[in-house]
Amino acid sequence: MKTSSFGTLLLSTLLVASAGAQKVCSHSIISCGCTITTRGDYAVNADLSAAQGLTALGNCIDINAAHAKLFLRGFKLFGSGAGSIGVHVLPAARYTFIEGSRPLLTGLNNHSVSGWMYGIESDADNVIIDMPTVTGNNVAGVFLNKTYNNRIVGNGAVGFGASFNGRYGVWIVGGNSNQVNASFSEYNGIAGIYVGCSTTGPDGTPCSSAEASTGNVIYNYDSEDFEAPMQPYGVVLEQNSVRNTVMGNNSGTHTQFDLFDGNANCANNVWVANSFQTANQSCIH
Repeated sequence: MKTSSFGTLLLSTLLVASAGAQKVCSHSIISCGCTITTRGDYAVNADLSAAQGLTALGNCIDINAAHAKLFLRGFKLFGSGAGSIGVHVLPAARYTFIEGSRPLLTGLNNHSVSGWMYGIESDADNVIIDMPTVTGNNVAGVFLNKTYNNRIVGNGAVGFGASFNGRYGVWIVGGNSNQVNASFSEYNGIAGIYVGCSTTGPDGTPCSSAEASTGNVIYNYDSEDFEAPMQPYGVVLEQNSVRNTVMGNNSGTHTQFDLFDGNANCANNVWVANSFQTANQSCIH
């Protein structure tokens, strides 16, 4: 009797463990809901949807291994909105490389990563994101969360890039020595690129010293609305985000400011060789 009870308990335990087991991504990814757990090359080979299932963390694809390479190949990763992330690079996934591409079909409904809270979030250091089209996400197209030495570089195509997101095209919080260049943002709810902590935009919530973003470089980036102005800001450095460089960017036709620095006299931020129409301080060039 005792043996039978033990066997039943063991079987139940195994079944529970199995039900809660993490689904590991194969090298050919054809559905949402898997985690990359070993280094190597991984390719998305079909349109993915949150309806197919999510990871234990509630995302489409989690990356939890260093030196992984993920090739999105222009397929759609379509989300269900609040709380979910299209591709989440976890802290252990240092030296991850994400390769994006133009959609296989053009048009707003055929962008690579859309419909999530964040299209792509990186929490790891030394990550390279060849930015796919990340549009129509609830908060931001790409979110760098306390990262060091990430690089976001994109296709720069007008109408694609990090556009039509609820708040920000690219959002950096608490990061340092990151680079953003060679892509495009328009028609985001607040700003094309925002370096700061607030979900409501400039001067909403200045960063604490622990979340201040320093030493980031934003260059050769387009943030402008070519038709009716809708995006309030182009590039923003929030209060306490200092020692950053914003250089050689194009920013125009925004409803508030094309370029904005929330620090008095720009603190130690460098704004140089930018093309713009409006800025909130004379130290911005």
